[in-house]
Amino acid sequence: MRLRNTRDIQRVQRLGRRIRLPHMLVLYMPGTLDQSRVGFTVSRKVGNSVVRNRVKRWLREAVRENKEQLPSGIDLVIIAHPQAATAGLLSLASDVRQGFTKMTQVA
Repeated sequence: MRLRNTRDIQRVQRLGRRIRLPHMLVLYMPGTLDQSRVGFTVSRKVGNSVVRNRVKRWLREAVRENKEQLPSGIDLVIIAHPQAATAGLLSLASDVRQGFTKMTQVA
């Protein structure tokens, strides 16, 4: 499920725990629902609109591929770093997998 409400995304950014990865920053906190929700932030520092949309597609696919590792009831925001524009789907999926693993170890 997607985290789309700006207020919810800002709440996670303000109060959530952080995991720094090579191509992204993962912020997470316990959510208000039983189902996990994921939001994405890709700023103009990453590139023009074509590049930003490609990175968002890669991130959505990486989360979809690894959703079984995502703990339930978590609100999660993934902020792409500028290096994500040249990383490719495999590198981003590896980072997402690594972030989900770290998240479950801490929780």
